[in-house]
Amino acid sequence: MSAGSDILAGLFAAWTALAEEFVAGAPDVRALYIYASSERGMTVANLYVDQRGSVRHPGRVDGIPGDTARVSRLQIC
Repeated sequence: MSAGSDILAGLFAAWTALAEEFVAGAPDVRALYIYASSERGMTVANLYVDQRGSVRHPGRVDGIPGDTARVSRLQIC
């Protein structure tokens, strides 16, 4: 792998682990969708969760706390 591929693989592994930790205890989670973007002056990471066939923002996942502070910690890059 190239250095860039290694960096992306490391980021993906870290974000996947964080996403799995975030949704731990939530019922009927089918998939996790991780969105990341980096543009000049701004980096964004977000998680969307497929729960019972409905894709949800992390603050709206049933069965886990969805308070703003917890969701914001998830989104910080």
